[in-house]
Amino acid sequence: MNDDFFLDTYDSGVGSTIVFTHGWTDNRNAWDGVIANLNDHARCIAWSIRGHGESFAPPPGHYTRDHTLSDLKAITDERLKTINFSQGYADEVASLAVMKGSNLESME
Repeated sequence: MNDDFFLDTYDSGVGSTIVFTHGWTDNRNAWDGVIANLNDHARCIAWSIRGHGESFAPPPGHYTRDHTLSDLKAITDERLKTINFSQGYADEVASLAVMKGSNLESME
């Protein structure tokens, strides 16, 4: 991540890290209720992807899957347990839960 942009994140709790990624047109606050129930059991990171919530909004052409993966890696360099709503980034994670997903690539 560079100094030209900001990713809106919420990071709390201790233990194994779970990263929460919201669906298109939503923001990190979509996970508030879930995180409230998990916060005592895991480190929970919720973030707003580019152009959502309080995160920066780059010009068109900077919203690709690779950009999102790069942003995700900037949040934490741990091998992730991630819970996503409608977006799945399975290449870089230890475990993945996707709710109501579409356009997921094969997870071999």
